[in-house]
Amino acid sequence: MALDGDAVFLPGRGLPFLAAVDTAPPAYKTMTPAAPGTGWEAAGHTSRENNVSLSKNGGEATTTGSWWTPALRTTYSDTTYTGTIASLQMDKLTLDLAFNGAIDTDDGYIVPSTLTPVEKALFILCLDGIDRMGVYFPRVSIGIGDAPHLSTRRSSSRSRWRSRCSPRTSSTAS
Repeated sequence: MALDGDAVFLPGRGLPFLAAVDTAPPAYKTMTPAAPGTGWEAAGHTSRENNVSLSKNGGEATTTGSWWTPALRTTYSDTTYTGTIASLQMDKLTLDLAFNGAIDTDDGYIVPSTLTPVEKALFILCLDGIDRMGVYFPRVSIGIGDAPHLSTRRSSSRSRWRSRCSPRTSSTAS
């Protein structure tokens, strides 16, 4: 692969968006926080210093062969993508994603004794000047990662999400 400076993408800005599981991806070239597309909503302000972090586990290939054909079939293990988004915005949406609790009669937030992840579709919009890129996950499981930090200088909570992909199989005929 040749070096191509025009193909470099440095996302200086971005915003995660959430929707119901399996909602079609938004039109990332024209979406805005105020008009993200049908079913989508902005997940609020996130940390610039502790940006979105993605990681992948699994997806390893296993090749099965026969005496005649050494690479008869290749299967891949389940792949799980995980990520961390450090939220700065503390509102009902953010609290529900972290704790999946409820608002009480005095407008306080009740954190349940057992935390249950929330399933959503996730779209991460990234901007590099006028260039845009989007990362779409049709189903993620969202819950709190680290405990919230209540500070004037730190992000208030870090939501962790997980997306599981089904295994895939390819065959080679000989």
